[in-house]
Amino acid sequence: MIAQVDGASPAIRDVAGMTVCYAELGALCQEFAAVGVQDAPMAVLGGSARALALAVAVVYAGRPLVLLDPQLPTARLRHILQTSGATSTIVDDEFQPLAVEVGAAGVLPVSQVWDSGLPWAGEVRRPGGSVPATIVYTSGSTGAPKGVVLSHAAVVNGAATSREEFGLRTGDVCAMLLPPAYAAGQEVLFMAVLNGCLAESFDPRQRSVGEIAEWLGDRGITTLHCTPSMLRHLNGSLSLNSFPAIRLLTTCGEPIHGRDVAAARPYLPHADYANYVGSSETGHLSFFHVRAGEPLPSGQIPAGRVTQRKTITPVGDDGHPLPAGEVGVLEASSAFLASGYWGEPERTAAVFGERGDERTFRTGDRGSVADGVLTLAGRKDDAVKIRGYLVEPAEVEAALRGIDVVRDAVVIADAEAGRLIGYVVPDPARRTPSLAQLRAELAQLLPDWMVPQSIVLLDALPRTERGKVDRAALPAPAVRSNLTVPTDQWEALVSAVWCDVLHLETVGRDESFAELGGDSLAVEEMLAALAEDGIDLRGSDLAAAPTLAAFAVRVREQSGKQAADRSRGVMVTLREGDGVPVYCFSGAGGPAYLFTDLARKLDPSHSVHAFQVRGLERRAVPDWSVRRAAKRYAGLIEQRQAPGRVVLIGHSLGGLFALETGRLLRERGYEVAFTVLLDTLLPGRLARLSGESAPELRIPGGRKQSRRELWLTRLQLLGAGLYPYKPAVRDQVFFQHGLRLTEWYRVHPWDGPTEVFLTPENLDDRAWWRHVLTGEYRIHEVECGHVAILKPPYVERIAELVGDALDARVG
Repeated sequence: MIAQVDGASPAIRDVAGMTVCYAELGALCQEFAAVGVQDAPMAVLGGSARALALAVAVVYAGRPLVLLDPQLPTARLRHILQTSGATSTIVDDEFQPLAVEVGAAGVLPVSQVWDSGLPWAGEVRRPGGSVPATIVYTSGSTGAPKGVVLSHAAVVNGAATSREEFGLRTGDVCAMLLPPAYAAGQEVLFMAVLNGCLAESFDPRQRSVGEIAEWLGDRGITTLHCTPSMLRHLNGSLSLNSFPAIRLLTTCGEPIHGRDVAAARPYLPHADYANYVGSSETGHLSFFHVRAGEPLPSGQIPAGRVTQRKTITPVGDDGHPLPAGEVGVLEASSAFLASGYWGEPERTAAVFGERGDERTFRTGDRGSVADGVLTLAGRKDDAVKIRGYLVEPAEVEAALRGIDVVRDAVVIADAEAGRLIGYVVPDPARRTPSLAQLRAELAQLLPDWMVPQSIVLLDALPRTERGKVDRAALPAPAVRSNLTVPTDQWEALVSAVWCDVLHLETVGRDESFAELGGDSLAVEEMLAALAEDGIDLRGSDLAAAPTLAAFAVRVREQSGKQAADRSRGVMVTLREGDGVPVYCFSGAGGPAYLFTDLARKLDPSHSVHAFQVRGLERRAVPDWSVRRAAKRYAGLIEQRQAPGRVVLIGHSLGGLFALETGRLLRERGYEVAFTVLLDTLLPGRLARLSGESAPELRIPGGRKQSRRELWLTRLQLLGAGLYPYKPAVRDQVFFQHGLRLTEWYRVHPWDGPTEVFLTPENLDDRAWWRHVLTGEYRIHEVECGHVAILKPPYVERIAELVGDALDARVG
């Protein structure tokens, strides 16, 4: 032990509260050492306090330890056991069936070992130095997992480095939010027990993130250790709590942005912060510290200063060291690096070497070192040439992470195609960005050749069992349509405008504005650009003619003399088909083209039409009640089709339009196969039916107005649909128009099958729906914003469920 500690002090405690004190841990270590050791590794499967204590005892006795993660697939566990050659396995009692399934040798239940001791005997040996202490299996994201051999010297040095860098002291309570089967988790385990601290184990993969708040407070955590991705999850669930006892927060394993750490400060008011860089093969390499209250970097957190007893040298293509500040492939050297890869001498020789008394390891990272400070520059195999420029994906990734609406991101290079692909997880607490918005913000930070032309929105990045991004599991971006050149001056004009607005290099004739990432703001910008050339079109024109070629025809034909029928500016056909038609209803000033993404993802056999409130785009007096609007919509549906089956989908206030229109259609002989309500707000009178006070008049996603703005909007409401307000004013006016329609509406019970999707922004009590939906209905919770529910990546789930319902109910 490095530190002396009272034997009664707790050493390891698990989430169930089982505790192993230092006296028990010491006795176990002495017993294991006295019984004797064998050269063959010993495995431990499980994460209880007793299992982890027995793992420490295995290392103390000098037998190579293989910690197994029960969350791994059985095939992976079987591979690790076979390649490690473990001849016995200590197993948490609950995982005995799993141990048998994966073919573990010499299975010893934890309870049996704890009560009866070890059943083998061997040569007594006191371990140390280069003797293997633990074999850590990597995630294998780039191939088969390999066992990294860490010596006793490397483990002890890691604990000493942690004490020096983190100021660890006897009595610290160290939170392990990292699986102990992996290098970072084992670092926390050994740094705690070798420094007289308490290792508190909590596996967030087996419990909800929300449970961490109670655990952090009840256990008196003083140091919190996690990955950046875990910290981002914590930021979303712990913000209403405060943990003043936590004096230190650390992250490792992947890049982290200063914004992520700043978001944690409200609930960690007294915590210093440390980010450290390293790998299974090298252990800690560098640390970057920020004291509590000190300003954080505005961008990506730097790698920091190289730690003691480690040296990092950038080398060129010829293998020779580079001058200070020059970027090269990083080579680490120290007496405390990993010994190599277990049972793989050729793979070991390829990256490990000797220099005097030290080991060397050639990493896959590029970077520079100046005055002892490490600066990373991405992976050596990631760089790609784009338009003749060498681009590092890591730099683009850092810029993406710096955008405030981005929660997580990764950028990869497609060297064959000479392009970058960005994968972005939007912040669900903010307005979901469009692809055009992301490219536009990147264009403010980076040269145009560094802006990814392909960006994919995801609700979460796929990760390996170690929590790192699983690049092999990232979905391929959508294939761009044939990028044929414009055929006339109209297509050339539209192409130039679209490329400028969407920040794209080229646009194909058959590509649609929405598919390329255009949102409502981009539509307004595009229409304004065309208006400067005397072309007056509306968003409904784009919805009806979404591709470049089709929209160019609208531009050519636009003359301002088209005869307006009843549907112009109210109903827009998004797609034609001969199947059961789907009618979508936008609300609170939402344009019809908000349903474009949903329409694209439904079975193409179904026609899709979208309604927007009268007066939003074409000058007309708006409907001042839900029933009046529903009569208009029902009449337009009657004009389009004879009585038959229909599907109705409503977003926000559009959900009330859908229910009222469905009731009128039934009276006229139509069959409503089912309805879908997307984050619809119910009138306050339903709260009063439940015995509650009426909620504040609001619709999710709406900006709260000042008193002056509110009175101005009330005056502007008189001109709704008639006065040519600027787009921002028009949107606010129709938003307030929608608020009033919602509050004045008296909901009638609906007994048809209904799917209800609600977001966290919708504060209505879910029980209120029983007053409205008297037939079969289901409520689905979607973790996104009010408008984002109609955008990627969340709209995919809506489309999938609607598609399943269409198949089940209409064939």
